[in-house]
Amino acid sequence: MSNNIKSTVPAGMLSIWGRKPGSPSPYTGPFSIDFQMLMYSYETTKEGIRQMLPEPFELADQLPVVSAFVAQANHMRSYDGRRHRYVEMAWWLPCQYKGLKGIFCPVMYINSPSGDPSDGAFLGAADREVHGFPKKVSPVKLTGDGYNYRAITHYRGVKLIDIKFKLEKEVSAPPSFVNEYYQTYLFLKEIPNCDFTGYDVRKVIALVGTPTIHKMMVGKASMELGHLDSEPCDVLEVIKPGPAYEMQLDFGDFKTWEVDDLLK
Repeated sequence: MSNNIKSTVPAGMLSIWGRKPGSPSPYTGPFSIDFQMLMYSYETTKEGIRQMLPEPFELADQLPVVSAFVAQANHMRSYDGRRHRYVEMAWWLPCQYKGLKGIFCPVMYINSPSGDPSDGAFLGAADREVHGFPKKVSPVKLTGDGYNYRAITHYRGVKLIDIKFKLEKEVSAPPSFVNEYYQTYLFLKEIPNCDFTGYDVRKVIALVGTPTIHKMMVGKASMELGHLDSEPCDVLEVIKPGPAYEMQLDFGDFKTWEVDDLLK
């Protein structure tokens, strides 16, 4: 089979990527430039984290401190090599697997490039299939003036996350909560079999990306959480508030590898 798409109705990853796995990549330049991330660190309950951590990940051996975040990039490199605007909103939960420490994302709400929800499905599908990112297309709105920001996401008509950031001063040191766990991202890649009685793929995937931080500000934040039975975001309630940060950074390419095949 050639690398060219010959079907008039291409499907699956061939449709999303525009090429076969293993064929030459159209990627050039850094993964993302002018990336803005706002993070709110706070202490929650161990029970809430357990509810959001899938097997086989375990609780981190530290205080139950998590990070809610919203990030936007106006020049994110897409799967066809082109760049577009991208917005996401989610949590990082420190966890561990067989001694490997990292952060896990239980759900990631993403905007579509054009604002039309049907336009963003390829982003969610591709990231779930390739690395295990738990992405769901949902309107994520971020507004602000450089010091005061508000980030909101709705899903199925319910407001799930509403964070207000108030930034106060520029700092040079990294956030105190960005410890050894934040050096590695851990994901669970799951692809069901054809009759949904099990999995064709179930793997632990690790990802490392080293950002170049251009500017960092610190302040405080407040957050309101909503609830859907399918989206129990409110289990990650705020027990003890922590600091909020804004980081402006660039990302180069990420290093990814398979940690474990859970079906073997």
